[in-house]
Amino acid sequence: MSNKHSAKKTYFSSKDDFHDGEIQGCFRKISVAGGVGLVAGSMQAKLELGHVQLYASKGSLVFWLLPLETLATAAQRPDYADHLPNPSAYILLSDTQNREHLANGRFKLVWDSDWYPQMYFRMDRGLGHLPVGEQWTTGVALTNHFTLEEHKWYCFAAVWDRDAGYYALYANGMKIAQNNAFPDPSGALRAPGEQIDTLYAGHTCFAMGDFLCYEEALSVEVLREVFALTKNDRVIAPTHLFEKTPFQFFPDDQWQQKWSIALNQDKDLDNFYIQGNTQAPSITPEGLLIETPVIDQPMRYYEEDDLNQLYLWSREPFEGDIYVKFEFMPLQRGGLSLICLQASGMQREDFMQEYPLRTTGSMRMIHLEDVRSYHWEFYREMNDCRNDGASHGLFKNPWLCPLAFVCEEELYSLNTWHVLEFLQQGPELSGAVDGKQIFNVLDSATTNNGPILNFGRFALRCMIRSKLLYRNLEIWNRPNFSEL
Repeated sequence: MSNKHSAKKTYFSSKDDFHDGEIQGCFRKISVAGGVGLVAGSMQAKLELGHVQLYASKGSLVFWLLPLETLATAAQRPDYADHLPNPSAYILLSDTQNREHLANGRFKLVWDSDWYPQMYFRMDRGLGHLPVGEQWTTGVALTNHFTLEEHKWYCFAAVWDRDAGYYALYANGMKIAQNNAFPDPSGALRAPGEQIDTLYAGHTCFAMGDFLCYEEALSVEVLREVFALTKNDRVIAPTHLFEKTPFQFFPDDQWQQKWSIALNQDKDLDNFYIQGNTQAPSITPEGLLIETPVIDQPMRYYEEDDLNQLYLWSREPFEGDIYVKFEFMPLQRGGLSLICLQASGMQREDFMQEYPLRTTGSMRMIHLEDVRSYHWEFYREMNDCRNDGASHGLFKNPWLCPLAFVCEEELYSLNTWHVLEFLQQGPELSGAVDGKQIFNVLDSATTNNGPILNFGRFALRCMIRSKLLYRNLEIWNRPNFSEL
């Protein structure tokens, strides 16, 4: 690598002891998985890194990290904070030493065991993502689900260019987080250049390896050079681009076609109960158009009186294994669309028959109420999730159980039809778009997240900022018993 991209400061490496900083408290220096790192002996122990100059217009922080445990999404309870403030936040870097004041810090890089985002860095005050509907006017880069494997090394890099409005997070030379890709064009997306020149690092659950500071926003090519030059003999955590595999499914004579709806005639909407924004769906010659309002301010999307968003619920339930296929066409950037499958009450009852029909378009119904379902977010361009490429989330609710999460390099093209397929065969769940498999996972009834679901309603949902067409909806069932 040329001198042009040499690190301004190196605080610690496999060859040298920690220097140009201050060790506060007790640390262990350990050899693990082919590398050397420092592990904090207590939550109060810190590595103080001085003269970092985070207020510069451009910069990059590159550091090696090894988790001592495998870390993934975990259930949260209020009592976890009895002794440790912000108990879900594993603070990797921050300009404040006090966990209680983490939200007031002007720089933080956090891995979080709560729902999402699981890893993010912010060059402003606050935690996690900003509210849905609020434009990001500060530097926030977030992942969604990002599991860390124990005893494997990660080369993380936080990169920023304030003038370009660019903030990103990389792992082993691969981008895993970026700022909002669809900001309000009338507002500049840049973080304030506040005077921050000291960072604190060190954790009881991580070994901290090499730490390098650069005065430029390193490109992905240079980051990969840094990764190659500093990895030495470390055992590297697997990070790889999502590779699509072909997906084909043709129902045989065990399957029964329940629905085949073109979605281009007014009567087709009669198959659905419209919950929430009843003005959003309309039938066109091309198919079902759903358009929700563009809202550029914080909104109460969990409130029961939300009429901006909507669900289209099937007016009948389906039972047994299920195969769903339809086409969708995004017409503008932004928004979010998902499907709910096998949606029923908490004891398999038909919630739309047993209880009063809901009227809200609020998101709370998906995971904060007494409705179970598989929930696939297949079109995700909202400002509270990574939206610089197509991403997918498959969840089992209301337990907030993530079953699959996938990021692609490119966004789905506008004004183009895409084919979605979902297939459940017992515990096996598969999803595909345009004939390429997105996920193939196994659900379980014995993980404290409810049974394997095999009965319920189907729903199509859109959040704010959405404008999509849908057509040619097919739903097939394979019964798992015979009625007498």
